[in-house]
Amino acid sequence: FAGLHDHDHKLEDLSRGSIEGFCAELDRFRARASSLSELSPADAVEREALLAAIEGTLFEYRQVRAWKDDPYSYAETLSSQLNTLLIFDFAPVDERIASVVAKQRAIPAFLESARRNLEPTAPILVNYGIRGAEGALSLVRKDLPGAMKASSPALQREFADIVEHLGDAL
Repeated sequence: FAGLHDHDHKLEDLSRGSIEGFCAELDRFRARASSLSELSPADAVEREALLAAIEGTLFEYRQVRAWKDDPYSYAETLSSQLNTLLIFDFAPVDERIASVVAKQRAIPAFLESARRNLEPTAPILVNYGIRGAEGALSLVRKDLPGAMKASSPALQREFADIVEHLGDAL
């Protein structure tokens, strides 16, 4: 869950183009995995598990389409990506704060993708989305700044500045 850190400074791109590109990449990967032959019994089981995971992910993006129908999915994505940097002590706090700041800078584009992607949906989903957004906003405004303190005054100022900027933007 928090093992690979190559993208800690990036917020997930949920733009329509990114989602379509990801699904196309999964289609290609599925074709490659399907074409594997002469596998050992254990490898054949692994291939089937991989294909099932690919099918499940494609089903989520193409049929379930939370990215189009569920506002809460955006709040959950945002909160989980920021919470991971707070909860897991996998790197020095200054490094994690720098990643939080980078992710927070990407929030306006992330929210713009949500605005473009989301279609009218059931009122209860809108209500859950509002509650989730309020929680994500509280995380950005209160929880992260209250729990993470940089050793570098410049980084701490940058952290405070982005929180203030986001408060105005949100």
